[in-house]
Amino acid sequence: MKNFVLFFILSIFLLNSISAQTSVKNWENVLWNSTTEQIKIKFQDKLIKLEKRENYDGSYCDYILENYQAFNSNFSVHFLMDDNNSLNSIQLKYKIIKSDAKTDVNDANKLYEAILENMNDEYGEPDNSELSKYSTSSTWLFKTTIVSLAFMHIDSDFLKIFINYQKASQGFDFREVKWGFTKKQVKANEKLIPIIDKEDIIGYESSIAGIKCLIGYVFINDKLIRAKYVMQEPHTNKLYYINDYNNLKNLLIKKYGDTILENDINWYNNLYKNDFQQWGFAISLGHLSFNSSWRTPKTEIGLVLSGDNYEISLVIEYTSEQFEGIEDKIKEKEIIKKL
Repeated sequence: MKNFVLFFILSIFLLNSISAQTSVKNWENVLWNSTTEQIKIKFQDKLIKLEKRENYDGSYCDYILENYQAFNSNFSVHFLMDDNNSLNSIQLKYKIIKSDAKTDVNDANKLYEAILENMNDEYGEPDNSELSKYSTSSTWLFKTTIVSLAFMHIDSDFLKIFINYQKASQGFDFREVKWGFTKKQVKANEKLIPIIDKEDIIGYESSIAGIKCLIGYVFINDKLIRAKYVMQEPHTNKLYYINDYNNLKNLLIKKYGDTILENDINWYNNLYKNDFQQWGFAISLGHLSFNSSWRTPKTEIGLVLSGDNYEISLVIEYTSEQFEGIEDKIKEKEIIKKL
């Protein structure tokens, strides 16, 4: 009987522990979609207003908490709001202090591992862990919140450790995939057969809004960071490219709202500006381009109609906010190596 009672008590304890690990709703009971005023009321004088707003793709940060202790480490807490003044993510940034000798990547990695161990104790084993040449990350998925720990280490001048709490969404970032997906995951979700399959890109043929196109997925270290539609519909009358652009723009407005650019017409040479019938030809010469942009909390979307050397390009490009700057940094490092 005593053994049964002990087993029952241990079972209840274990169930409670598991429940605690799988019931993360938010961070510090700060409700998703909270306004700035609600956050200020909760933290009062602990909240620090930044001298200059931090801008992210689709989000901004005006207020932070300094010296916040979490997982035996010291972070600054950044509250990211969307354009509707609604909280959509919270980022805990670890400040890596660099000396003249520069911070050793291995030492920073040890710090990441220590934080990861403490987060494992709090949340259990990650649902997904990824290791690449320039980054290491772990992710925990909960019903209302996605928790992630990331360590980016391109070189000793680019070391970042941060924990991100983000409002969970069932939606995808592009078609039926999400940023950070591996090539294997993209192939599993994409129903088409690839016509291009290289280390850093997968390509498919399809159509969108009745326009033939190529679909491209771009990877860095087996993580999806960008994707695009490259239109392939040929037109003898080059004015029809403007019709395609406007049709796609209207569809994107229906999905993402108004473009963030006030004017999408850009003239670089005014030779044909007053002759609308020649606008298509002007695009092919590089005299004229059309640009529209949209932003979501995780993605920047750009629709571009441009040309050069009598050729015209119409592209919709989707870029991950999370991996912003990583691609350029890696390319720059590779170029420097060759100098």
